[in-house]
Amino acid sequence: MAKTKKAYVKLPSFSNTDRKLMDLFIPIAEGIAKAFGQNCEVIIHYLENLNSSVIHIVNGHITGRSVGAPLTDRGLEILKNARYEKGSVFGLYEERTKDGKILRSITTIIRNNREKIIGFLCINIDLTISLYDFGKEFFQKSNTQTNNISEHFSASAQELTRDVFSQVVTHVNSLNIKFGIERNRLIVFEILKRGIFDIKGSIDLVAHEMGVSRYTIYNYIREAKNKIKINQNNNN
Repeated sequence: MAKTKKAYVKLPSFSNTDRKLMDLFIPIAEGIAKAFGQNCEVIIHYLENLNSSVIHIVNGHITGRSVGAPLTDRGLEILKNARYEKGSVFGLYEERTKDGKILRSITTIIRNNREKIIGFLCINIDLTISLYDFGKEFFQKSNTQTNNISEHFSASAQELTRDVFSQVVTHVNSLNIKFGIERNRLIVFEILKRGIFDIKGSIDLVAHEMGVSRYTIYNYIREAKNKIKINQNNNN
């Protein structure tokens, strides 16, 4: 999306609610750019004013744009077509910037609760960089300390609960805690920290796996929450 059309156009009937909705896409844009690296440009266009539609941009060095830049000619074409089509995703398509970069681009339409088009979320990936440079950027290790964090990609909430329960039990067993009640309390505490008890039906499932009543699990949860609250107060 490198070419631009600078003719001023003002679209009517945009509201503060529309702008607040667009702002919700800013962390999404940041997340996409962080996932794909500095060779991926992500732009949010708010279509109230097409002459300065860009309200957020990440890795703008790819096309040389910044906040306040106008919608491109391709964007104007997509906007026109989107008014008559039901689709919300346009692309993939290729563009060429003035300095010769070849971009692989995709545009997602953003509509408000009245189904009015109010914005675009656009992604441009620079294809002119070498495969080596792209791989180096894409596969580089994060600077964030993960401490061997694992994530469960479960097919159902029940499966997720069982997976986490199994992981927690393995961890607690490695601590060689001999007393049954203390062991159970720790298991519930660890499951609580992982947020699993927010899932409907998880308390009954954990109670079944542990061989105790659901009321016992409720008591352990209450004790664990009190412990967490005390720790937080001591740290403040």
